[in-house]
Amino acid sequence: RIGTPESDEELRLLSSLTHEPAKRDLLSEALHASDPERAFEFHLSRLFQGSGNPSVANQAAGELRRIVGPSHLESLQVVVYHEDLLIARHALKLITRVPTWEAGQFLCAYFLECHHDILDDRSLREILAALRPLSVSDLYPVLLRHLEERFGDRVPSALDRLREAGPEVGAGALPALESLRNWARGTVEPFLLDALSLILDGKASRIPS
Repeated sequence: RIGTPESDEELRLLSSLTHEPAKRDLLSEALHASDPERAFEFHLSRLFQGSGNPSVANQAAGELRRIVGPSHLESLQVVVYHEDLLIARHALKLITRVPTWEAGQFLCAYFLECHHDILDDRSLREILAALRPLSVSDLYPVLLRHLEERFGDRVPSALDRLREAGPEVGAGALPALESLRNWARGTVEPFLLDALSLILDGKASRIPS
């Protein structure tokens, strides 16, 4: 009998075992008709096998495409940031199939975030290329200049203290540096703070080419 917890469990088991697309489609339809939310959770759990079992993950993504809807958006928004790129990509594609304003708003914000990440990565590469020829003694003013350009007017007092202190003050300037960490954004600003911290701590060395 379809619709009981026992029958749903049998459907999930059969769906996970069969390799015949037509039979898997029928089982998926029956499972979805019996309990739509449990069907979504079941296929999502199989998607989480990810790169460790890509055939299962890809099958699960295909089943999720058939049943995904607005009620699943919140769960998928979290999965988009999964460390396994196969899982994350499938989750992103599933969100594109949710026909709501909220899904569109999330996608716009996500792609803008990706754009900023790409720009940050490009900036970091350019900064590293400029730092590699420099000696340790020349690193501090160049790093500080990049830090000032990135932070702008966000925390002027701390930047003033670092500018006045100079590398010769050493660890005494670290409190001013650490006060900037809560304001740091992206990947470039934390890198600049870490690099300056190493110099002030006397642990810096020339950046390898």
